Amino acid sequence: MSFTALVYHEIRDDLNLVQQPMTPLKAANAYAINLPTALFLNSEDFKHQMDYLVEQQFHFLSMQEVKDYYEKNIDLPHNSVLITFDDAFQSLYTTAYPILKELGIKATLFLVSGWLFDDASDYNASASQVLSMVELQAMSDVFELANHTHDLHNLIKVGVNGAMEASFEALQADLSRCNQVVKHKDTFAYPFGFYHETLIDNLAKLGFKYAFTTKVGRNDRSTDCLKLNRALIFNKMPFENFQQIVNT
Repeated sequence: MSFTALVYHEIRDDLNLVQQPMTPLKAANAYAINLPTALFLNSEDFKHQMDYLVEQQFHFLSMQEVKDYYEKNIDLPHNSVLITFDDAFQSLYTTAYPILKELGIKATLFLVSGWLFDDASDYNASASQVLSMVELQAMSDVFELANHTHDLHNLIKVGVNGAMEASFEALQADLSRCNQVVKHKDTFAYPFGFYHETLIDNLAKLGFKYAFTTKVGRNDRSTDCLKLNRALIFNKMPFENFQQIVNT
């Protein structure tokens, strides 16, 4: 028995993906980076994918079920899939949440707590703007929260994020701050999908038992729980490719 994990970022229909290949991040800590809109899906494609999973009777996992699979040897239902989102952008609230709620699908959100605004604001179509904690709490019937750092989700250079460069003490302090607001305090997603063995070792020392990459592949009991596979679903992915990922 095994399961597939999927990762999404934004679900939005207001981007000209030809003329606007990048969108600026707007976060509370003022970290500046442009995000490739290739990471985003339009709502029609996302709805099509979720409808397919429902129609094919996939089981939507909670993080607790994943933990019970590894820690208590409890088998997973057939066709189990873990739906995850990263970063908590406004489109999560405006677009993804209503679709998931309508279909009765639970999901896990990996949260960069330092990016959260204190107050909610109107939808900002010109940027990938992060939500407020109040808005996240309003979606708690669908999303459970896990750790994606507090301030260390930054790009140092190609292939290297802030968590990889931080000292053990700085990493401990950062992840502790994020853990103040998330439910799953032993569960992590690597920023940008980047990691090295030192980061893995440090996570283990800090009590983290699960960490997700952005590598495609199913997860079973032979998978290293600090290197769990999680397939990135991207803009204009052919539906046949999506089917292959979830059905392999």
